[in-house]
Amino acid sequence: MKLRYLLFVFSVVLFSCSSDDSSNVEEGNPAITGDFVGYTQTFNQSGDVYDYTYEDGKWLSMEVNGDLWIELQYNDEDQLVRITENSQNFSTDLQFGYDESGQLISVQEYDESTDSFMPREITYSGDVIKVDKLSTGDNSGRVVFTFDNDQLSKFEDFNGDSMLLHSDELEYDEGGNVIQNTIFTSYSGLSITEVFGYEYDDKPNPLAGFFQNYTLPFLIYGSKAKLVNYEISTAIRAFGTNNRITNIYPASYSENQKLDIEVDYNGEQITTQTFIFRPQEAVIQVIEFLYSE
Repeated sequence: MKLRYLLFVFSVVLFSCSSDDSSNVEEGNPAITGDFVGYTQTFNQSGDVYDYTYEDGKWLSMEVNGDLWIELQYNDEDQLVRITENSQNFSTDLQFGYDESGQLISVQEYDESTDSFMPREITYSGDVIKVDKLSTGDNSGRVVFTFDNDQLSKFEDFNGDSMLLHSDELEYDEGGNVIQNTIFTSYSGLSITEVFGYEYDDKPNPLAGFFQNYTLPFLIYGSKAKLVNYEISTAIRAFGTNNRITNIYPASYSENQKLDIEVDYNGEQITTQTFIFRPQEAVIQVIEFLYSE
């Protein structure tokens, strides 16, 4: 279980560990004019290849080494209504319902023990949204999303005893990119607070539309499991309007805990991101962004 979520951290949300900006602009190539249709992520150490498919700004599926792991479904109003995942060590099936105004009003998750879908209660109180986690096993409790001007400003994860396990407090720039995240985590009786900063380029992030249009259901999906905190923390700083090029780490982090990131462009479009462990000049992973002809 733990391995699966750590892999997910470095895939769907585009990587929490990146550092210095080393951006390169390709010259002599015609600018890309096609639509964004997905990206391929290759992990050099394991050789695993993650393929993500998008269409019209909607995430459709994820395959790992050719095997289908995640599928997303949308209704005629382009609302995200279902996410199913069947990987090597994990499976889930989430269904989302909306009212006539388009507000999310129901979340149900398939429970194998009862062979039925179990509802989670959603409570709206102004800009604060509380969602109960599935009340089985370690997933009992609730998650709380606080929004400010339609931007997620705070995420909190509570266990079944109402104890805070994790929180993210966010600050944005004028372009809608998270420039600072204050992360609190409590684990095995220990608590830690760390402040991260982020810097961005001025190029469009092809993933931004998905997160902006499907923020709440996607965050609920990310918050469904015990290691929610890592997924949420990475998601909220990966889906800004521009491409993240630098992480500003807490002073306690050593160079052995950081990755540099090199970015290539074709015109205004990002084409590749390469993540490098500088102490050994080792390429850890390469992302290739794909566009239609």
